[in-house]
Amino acid sequence: MRTRNVLSALITASCCLLVSFARGQSPWTPQKGHGYSQLSFNLIGPYQNLYLTGGGIQGLNRKISDHTLQAYAEWGLTDRTALIASVPWKIVKSGEEVNGAVSTLPMASLSAFGNAEIGIRQNFIQKKVVFSGQLLIEGRTARFDAASGLRSGYDAWALVPSLSIGQGTDRLYGYISAGSGIRTNQYSSDYRLNAEGGYKFFKRWWIIAVLSYRGSFKNGTVIIPESNRQTGLYVNDQAFFAYGLKTILEFNAHWGINAAAYGAASGNYVAKAPSLNAGIYYKW
Repeated sequence: MRTRNVLSALITASCCLLVSFARGQSPWTPQKGHGYSQLSFNLIGPYQNLYLTGGGIQGLNRKISDHTLQAYAEWGLTDRTALIASVPWKIVKSGEEVNGAVSTLPMASLSAFGNAEIGIRQNFIQKKVVFSGQLLIEGRTARFDAASGLRSGYDAWALVPSLSIGQGTDRLYGYISAGSGIRTNQYSSDYRLNAEGGYKFFKRWWIIAVLSYRGSFKNGTVIIPESNRQTGLYVNDQAFFAYGLKTILEFNAHWGINAAAYGAASGNYVAKAPSLNAGIYYKW
């Protein structure tokens, strides 16, 4: 059941979305000694409004842009165990004043690491249906500039366990996953649900549909600085329901490109703007 083409699509799909929306978790693992690497770019904004719970909208004082250059790698330690690592480089900016506001914050930009991740995925069942578990550690590697309110990630460590189950063929696959993000430094923890399905057209072109949900347990007591509240970047209790489409074009057995677009139907303290993604990958 597990083929190289299906594996490529699933791993690529699992790492396209790393910044504003939850990343899907594939149950497939590469074979021992094989791996996958990707360099991708994510673009959000400029935007001037945030979604709030219950359908509300929060206007920002300045337009915000949130861009990410992301390096991702996955390597098969055994046929059923994969090591995972990702490093995001963030470029966040605040621009012109909007919504009739007179901002107390300056126009500014911040380039810094986001929350780097390292982890492991373990396959438990590898038959017609594939079932796996994953554990990620998210580092406290982001930066905050108090004067501008710009933040490149959460000021916390996180432990992110999840389970996923899926099934696929050479041309069709689907999976669902469920997990949680448990953060330190008095940030709220969250729960995550993802569903994904793809179909391969011709010999090398995948079209993939994605649904993602993240909710907050609202059990944190962290005090967010006022400057950070004005930008809305990586504040506490973020939540969303998102949907999107991805496409993957395989050049050959090793190289390919992918692109994706996502939108949020609702959310809490997340950008009211689409997320656009593009990447190039290499597998061996």
